[in-house]
Amino acid sequence: MFDGEAVVGLNPHDCNAVKYQGKANTVLTGGGIFVNSDCATSAFFSNSSSAQLTSPHLCSVGGVTYKPEAINIPAGEIKTGCEAVNYPVPELTMPLPSCPGNAVKTGNTLFPGNFSGTFPGNGVTFLESGVYCVDGNFRVNGGDTLVGNDVVIYMIDGDVTWNGGAEIHMDAPDEGVFKNLLIYIPYENEATVTLNGNSASTIDGTILAPASDITVDGTGDTGINGQIIDYTVDLSGSTSVKINYSNTNNYQSGTPPNIQLAE
Repeated sequence: MFDGEAVVGLNPHDCNAVKYQGKANTVLTGGGIFVNSDCATSAFFSNSSSAQLTSPHLCSVGGVTYKPEAINIPAGEIKTGCEAVNYPVPELTMPLPSCPGNAVKTGNTLFPGNFSGTFPGNGVTFLESGVYCVDGNFRVNGGDTLVGNDVVIYMIDGDVTWNGGAEIHMDAPDEGVFKNLLIYIPYENEATVTLNGNSASTIDGTILAPASDITVDGTGDTGINGQIIDYTVDLSGSTSVKINYSNTNNYQSGTPPNIQLAE
């Protein structure tokens, strides 16, 4: 999706639609940044003075504003005037998760299904494989541990907050209709998303949240092996952020028109 960019901000008009003001280095590999905003001055904005954003390229519909010392992008790979995509994105086919029954807790383990309230619930440290349809906030507090293998988190309603110091090991399914989809937040849920795992955390899969504002505060040493597609993106953490894009590890959906670079 979106020509394999690691970070995609879909906001069509606002300034600072994608921004980097981190106090720690942020490194993108395998894919760069696409900013859909047509803000003439600062669709992309960086005012960091103590760290660097490293990316193979940056493609923005509107203007970019940044301190040169804060950006490590090859010469000629910061592009403005890129072709915008319509918002909402008509060519992007949204997934249709469903949960036929209710989630059930047994000991410290939660089994998939519909869930209402603060997810995953008190005492839960392990998510069994499957789809979780969540009506409520997804919260992992500092010092908590959460492990989920082959899981899809469908946020029908509510925000996502992973606080600093949380140890999170989550990966998306490696087969089936939701292959490589880790978190899905539909257009109808204009949630806020805050991701901040500790150094041991591992996060694999696409985060598809086209109407959400996401802040990535920290990802752990391994980073996010996936793709972030949100309305706005704030890479402003105080601990290191790594986002590694690979076609084979990301959700594939209907794709919008190819993003064309303009002189």
